[in-house]
Amino acid sequence: MTDLFDRAKFIAIQSVKSWLPDGRQEGNEWVAVNPNRLNSDGSGGFKVNLETGRWKDFVDDEAGNDLVSCYAYVYRDQCELRSSNYSGNNKEGIIQVEAAKSILELYDVDYFPDTKYEWKAPVLKKGYWSGFRQLNRGYANAPDIKESLKWHIEKHGEPENIYSGFTDEKGQILLQIVRWRNEEGKKDDRPFTLWTNGTEYRWRSKNLECLIPLYGLTRIKSNESDPVLMVEGQKSAEEGLKVLDWPVTSIYRHPDKCDLEPLRGREVYYWFDPDYPGRKKLKIMKGILNKLDCIFHPIQSPSGKEKWDLADAIKEGWSKERIYQYIKDQKEKREEQNEIDIDIDGLDRHFRIVGVTGSHIIFLAKETQRIFKYKSDSLSKGKLLTLMDRKYWGECFAKPEGGIAWDSAINLLLRDSAKFPEFDNTKVRGSGAWIDDNRFVINDGKHIIHEGKKNDMYEFKTDYVYEKKEHIPYTTKDPMSCESSSKLIDALSNLNFMEEIDPYLLCGWILLSPFGGALKWRPKIWITGKSGSGKSTILDKIISPIVTKYFGKESPGTSSEAAIRRQAGTSSLPNLHDEMEGETQKLRSNIDDILMFYRVGSGGNGAGIIKTGQDGTPEKWVSQCMALFASIGAGIDYSADKSRITVITLQKGNPKHKYLKMLEICKNFNRAWAISFHSRTLNLWEEIEKSIDIFVRLMSDRFADQRSGDQIGTLLAGAYMSMNDKSPLLSEAKKWIDKINTDSLLLESDKSDEEQCLDEIMNHIIEVDLPERRMKKSIGDLVYAYYTRLNIIDDYEAKYIAENELKDLKLGISSFGIKPMDDHIRIAIEKHSSIRRALKDTPWVTTYDQMLKRHYAAIDGIYGPDRFGGAKKRYLKFDIKKLFYVEPF
Repeated sequence: MTDLFDRAKFIAIQSVKSWLPDGRQEGNEWVAVNPNRLNSDGSGGFKVNLETGRWKDFVDDEAGNDLVSCYAYVYRDQCELRSSNYSGNNKEGIIQVEAAKSILELYDVDYFPDTKYEWKAPVLKKGYWSGFRQLNRGYANAPDIKESLKWHIEKHGEPENIYSGFTDEKGQILLQIVRWRNEEGKKDDRPFTLWTNGTEYRWRSKNLECLIPLYGLTRIKSNESDPVLMVEGQKSAEEGLKVLDWPVTSIYRHPDKCDLEPLRGREVYYWFDPDYPGRKKLKIMKGILNKLDCIFHPIQSPSGKEKWDLADAIKEGWSKERIYQYIKDQKEKREEQNEIDIDIDGLDRHFRIVGVTGSHIIFLAKETQRIFKYKSDSLSKGKLLTLMDRKYWGECFAKPEGGIAWDSAINLLLRDSAKFPEFDNTKVRGSGAWIDDNRFVINDGKHIIHEGKKNDMYEFKTDYVYEKKEHIPYTTKDPMSCESSSKLIDALSNLNFMEEIDPYLLCGWILLSPFGGALKWRPKIWITGKSGSGKSTILDKIISPIVTKYFGKESPGTSSEAAIRRQAGTSSLPNLHDEMEGETQKLRSNIDDILMFYRVGSGGNGAGIIKTGQDGTPEKWVSQCMALFASIGAGIDYSADKSRITVITLQKGNPKHKYLKMLEICKNFNRAWAISFHSRTLNLWEEIEKSIDIFVRLMSDRFADQRSGDQIGTLLAGAYMSMNDKSPLLSEAKKWIDKINTDSLLLESDKSDEEQCLDEIMNHIIEVDLPERRMKKSIGDLVYAYYTRLNIIDDYEAKYIAENELKDLKLGISSFGIKPMDDHIRIAIEKHSSIRRALKDTPWVTTYDQMLKRHYAAIDGIYGPDRFGGAKKRYLKFDIKKLFYVEPF
């Protein structure tokens, strides 16, 4: 009853995993191994559709439409044994019956064999390859392989090439390799061998079951006195046979599967691929050929030509003579190296020398993508092992008698290092955004992102050295919409900033800061505000989750400059420094050092600062990071810093409804939002660069100062692009700027350091003894009153000094280091103690003399000495009119 076949097919689908146990499920298919091959090479694969029962063995090309036929194929011996008493013509059909019975007996608990059931054996068509066997010798009248390729061509298209050089000793083809290219352009080589049933011959997509002959065997046999050139791949062998007189050969697949006996006692030159698989095969080939008493010579492609072989040389126009000369040169070079298998040029697949400094050699290792700095006179086996795995050293510097030639490896490294220039440590780049030969690139700590694609860090072609660091989640995927990005300015606008423009400036910093290394100008921001103004809230709810938690670094303001420099390292990631309070002179000095570190890196590649490295050699440190400082007040003393750091201030008294609205928006600012926000910036980078150019130009004109234009223009461009996907036209940018108040920025002091230094001295309060009274005023007020009384300055209200008090007033002022003369003012230098007390909380306490020499009112030169109270000091002269008429205090 044929319905039992249907029942067996159904049960087989339920139980197939039990009788094909060594498998796994992929979608609706069960992928397993044919049990009949487990004791051989374990290769091959079975695929069974768990819905339809269709199956195929991809090794034998056997297939069927149901799992009864699959069971009959896999357990054929058992099924044949059960059908041994059958003597009819439908043996295959009876085997199917026994397969169905076995399935039901083993896996169907409701099935009981009964003699009343009559199984009707199906009449099966004969399989296409039934009765065929593989030939281990050629056949003179073998058919054209193209007849056998029709089905393959329908599926894969026309082949790129057919290599027919694998023959027996009579020159009759045993194996043909047909090459296709897949969609990715990679080679897809398939072997075809000759099969026969005694009367008919066919090419079948199976490898030889016997040893595979050498390619071009007949040339090897007929030219027994010539050396043999062995190459990788049939294409190179084919091209070589056309050009060279020598026999040129190659092997297919693993050397152990090939018949290399015809090479016994021959001189063999082996042109290998200089990658890891190629070197591994080289080592195996050398061992096999040495056992065959061959004279073995490895030949390597020219340095820097990866995957370049004999076929490429011929394509580039190398003549027969040039090829022979190259082989000869390689042979001599190897002999000089005492049979070491590879020279220094091949090592750059694993590490490379990037420069030297003093007595040190600087290496970059591929595996770790780290810089290693080793003294040239102390290279050792241990240090070499940090550059490359031991197995590679063993393959590259194998001694003929076994072991690794460490001395030869060190010698080659020392010789090669002499060719390299002095190492520039500023060429080392860690995580962050960079401009590399006019290319915008990202080092995410693991890869180089360029034009939306991830590139291997070691293989990326560049003049810089990119270091592997902690992973920063830069991506071009899933950028957020302009609407979502605008939530940032919405949140900032609900904070109580002192100036209308402040939230826009901070918004621009947040958007641009993870990309500081790619900017022409890197602005810094200092957030100030009294306790309770919301400073901590903005850092914790906005700055940290969007920027520094995942795309930057954080450190307290009490950290030393050295610690911050080391933390920044070679990255261009932004830094947040909270609690930058200069409560003591030491902390104030520390803040000045930190600001200096960032100051020298504000524009372009930055000037940098020079520090002595651990080995005593000078190292240049360039900060290419954007920074954000926070404190109650901004501790910026030098005018050079004031032009590079924008101060924004938070005020108390923010309405509760606005504060709550800000907190509600900030709930969006999680890791996913931050990644998507910066993904948008990365994807819009070309538009952002255009926007920066436009806003810098506008603000430079408005401030009549390029540096202010760079600073404010860059920040405003960032703010604009947080709300727009396209850079503005010049007219659009002007209109947008007019909506926000930039006037407050114009009110900032533009006094130089020397002017501020003299202001501090003149504003210092002193007390002088006059004939009948004591007077307590600033030095500036007393000097101004002195010249008013002399009628040099016309100011009636300042004539509170009597004529008889002038002499004592002059004497009192002089004791503090300032001496008013009839036509000029003298200020003591050489670290006058009273002036230093007046400047004790300023950055000029020890350098005030150098500062004052640059003042616009200073008269050229150093004069004196003269007496200032009890101290005899040299002094500077200052023009009275320039001080009091041009720039009055």
